Amino acid sequence: MTDAELKTLVPVKSKLAESEAELKGYRKTLESGYGDKLRLCCCSVVSMGFDRLVHAEI
Repeated sequence: MTDAELKTLVPVKSKLAESEAELKGYRKTLESGYGDKLRLCCCSVVSMGFDRLVHAEI
């Protein structure tokens, strides 16, 4: 399966959405503490067993 096909699977969508919500909270906390000193690039990664990873830049 391609990454695009994997991202359409319900469990993968769910985990990506969950990690995106957490990342937004972490990012807000870091930005409030450090301001413009950090140039954050946030990525969400979901493991599909031991041999596949699915990622999305937030």
